[in-house]
Amino acid sequence: MIPLLILAVHGLALVIGFTILAWMLALHRRQQREQNNFAAPIKFPALRRRFPHRPDCWLAVRSASPEAVKLALGLQHAAPCSWEEG
Repeated sequence: MIPLLILAVHGLALVIGFTILAWMLALHRRQQREQNNFAAPIKFPALRRRFPHRPDCWLAVRSASPEAVKLALGLQHAAPCSWEEG
């Protein structure tokens, strides 16, 4: 009889604990919905460029024939340029 009573008390304690936990989670979620605060994006100061403007994307190809590269990539108006020109 006593082991069943102890088991029942432990079961009741677990049920009460999980009920309190669920209640706390519900309150937290409700508070988050009510606040509905979205963090403002961080604005960094503009950095001074060390290099002149350069293309967004580079493609380096090792080949003996620039014409073969133009043909393989389907380029129409390709022209050689220096690193400074970009």
